[in-house]
Amino acid sequence: MNKREFEKSYTEKLNESINKRGFDISLLESIKTSLDRKFDRENGGFGLPPKFPMPQYLLFLLNYYLYKNDQSAKDMLVNTLVQMSRGGIFDQIGYGFFSYSTDREWKIPHYKKKLSDNALLAIVYLKASAVLQSKELRETAEKILEFIIRDLRSEEGGFYTALNEDIEGVEGNHYLFSANEIVNLLGETLGNLYNNFHGLDLDNIEKKRLPNILRYRIEELSEMEKASLNSINQMLLDYRELRANPLRDEKILTSLNGLSIWALSYAGAVLERPFYVNQAKKAYDFVNKNLIIEGQIFSEFVDGKNYKNGLLEDYSFLLVASINLYKATKEEKYLIHAKEFADWILLKLKDKNNKLGLSDLKENELPFELIEFEDEVIPSGGAMAILGFKELSVILGEDYYKKQADELFKSIENRIVESPMVYLYTLIANLWGI
Repeated sequence: MNKREFEKSYTEKLNESINKRGFDISLLESIKTSLDRKFDRENGGFGLPPKFPMPQYLLFLLNYYLYKNDQSAKDMLVNTLVQMSRGGIFDQIGYGFFSYSTDREWKIPHYKKKLSDNALLAIVYLKASAVLQSKELRETAEKILEFIIRDLRSEEGGFYTALNEDIEGVEGNHYLFSANEIVNLLGETLGNLYNNFHGLDLDNIEKKRLPNILRYRIEELSEMEKASLNSINQMLLDYRELRANPLRDEKILTSLNGLSIWALSYAGAVLERPFYVNQAKKAYDFVNKNLIIEGQIFSEFVDGKNYKNGLLEDYSFLLVASINLYKATKEEKYLIHAKEFADWILLKLKDKNNKLGLSDLKENELPFELIEFEDEVIPSGGAMAILGFKELSVILGEDYYKKQADELFKSIENRIVESPMVYLYTLIANLWGI
């Protein structure tokens, strides 16, 4: 069974559960219609500038395409993924996505690079590449992971939060090149090849811009030109590193490390790359050593110390991370940890009547400091708990955790029906798995 057949088989099994529960399919259709109205048909993406990658929209479209074989959902997905990866929102030299684009065409980003955005987008590109059998999407996922490991990994294995946007008081100064600068570095032949392909201004050779590859398709280049561009890229990265570098936000957050472990474990399994799995294991060991103390999870690690009691998102992201590491390695300890995280979540989510989910308790009476089910760009703790419970149930071959997931979803189902776009990860996790 190839990767595409596996994805379709997995989705078909989940679709059976949709039909058995009598889920109102019109809700999914209304979400797709809403995305269709927002879609930028010329440039990909959704809405007016500033334009954000919106991984939850992309995951919905991927799953909706598989569920309904809906060609327009596939077109919106592919158009957006390709245009983003070829635009200035993606660092064409050092890789990784910036946080958002200030223009419709993805050319001019806000220059902050976040761990959260990149880990999620790595998962999106990996899943889409497997379903669509796309080399370009797979290579983008690999480039994202290269950035995360090279620029955001601490010496001890945990992952830092972000690269900030300001360099010497100028936003993005580290990343910009003029056409003239490129020619001086590479010589006229290679310099002109690079400038033409990467959209640098040949009419104003002193004006600094951010390289993008929106002008040409990579398949239009000869093999010699492709090889030349690949060698040029490393030269430009080495040169760029001699400039003042962006400041790094060196907080290590438990939830985002769980997200990164998930992305790396999934990549290692799908791409059959043990290197990614080893990076995931190192990050997991860091979290286990520094952010889990005698059963208590902490949210942050800064300057050698842990801070803040863990929230639902910390527990649930580690639950999903453990499950994915188990699936990638088949090492029993990760499954044991996953069950522990799941049971801790259930213990902390049960109210005084042993009822799971949101209850009549006031916020300051809740077992967690904060229970959040509304999804933003990052999945909520509730969405990840549902995802983890369902995957754990499949692995163990028993219904206990699935029933907990169903109960948790039921506790907010009315809210989802009223405002589905606000709970999109939660809906995806419950129906298909993120």
